Amino acid sequence: MGTSLHSRRHLWSLQQRIAARGEPLEVVRGRTVDLEVPARAEVVLEGRIIPGVRKPEGPFAEFTGYASHASTNHVIEVTGVLHRRDALFQDIVSGNSAEYTGLLRVPGECRIYQALKGILSDVRAVSYPPSCACRFHCYISMKKTAEGQAKSAIFAAMGEDLSLKWVVVVDDDVDVYNEEEVMWAVATRMQADRGVFVVPHAMGAILDPSSRNGLTAKVGIDATAPLDGWTAERCTVPEDALRMVRKKLKALIR
Repeated sequence: MGTSLHSRRHLWSLQQRIAARGEPLEVVRGRTVDLEVPARAEVVLEGRIIPGVRKPEGPFAEFTGYASHASTNHVIEVTGVLHRRDALFQDIVSGNSAEYTGLLRVPGECRIYQALKGILSDVRAVSYPPSCACRFHCYISMKKTAEGQAKSAIFAAMGEDLSLKWVVVVDDDVDVYNEEEVMWAVATRMQADRGVFVVPHAMGAILDPSSRNGLTAKVGIDATAPLDGWTAERCTVPEDALRMVRKKLKALIR
């Protein structure tokens, strides 16, 4: 039986962690199942998923800030529990909390950045802002060298992460981790008739309550300044002046 896409991604993630350790992962044989498990795991639940049996479950608090009733309703029969001596049970605050959405934000940003760098070397940074539950919106900064590159980045990001609904591309002088700067770029460098496009009836996240069984519309926003005819000069405080102010403030605090 072939492995599912989720299983392959999980295996790839496990291989990455093993590579980061620089040594093989120590494993032990399960007590009631013919599988190997990490030897230093805090708790391991062994069991089997019962085919054809379904039980109602949920609702669950999701990253969207809503309760989700979407579930496979599978039933697992636990056949054994392995644990370390004085094992620690680790948990997180579920729902729209920074603790939970951060687990979406960090790997999402890394994944999109890697994908974009493979086709656009001038991409500088990628952000999944907390305002979108770290899942539905993406901000990308790049040093544009040709018109059309921003749209290429938008399409690549949407193709890499089906959950994305809004992708905004800004110039490399904009800090994508500061949402005020991103919105400033949208307000001052973008005209909607030229910089905004909508892709209707696209595959999205089924947990998005505004979608129709996962079918959604996607918005791309090119908020980069045009390469030709752009004469506006950004007013900024020189870095040496900022350093001087910081130094004086530190002296006052002491």
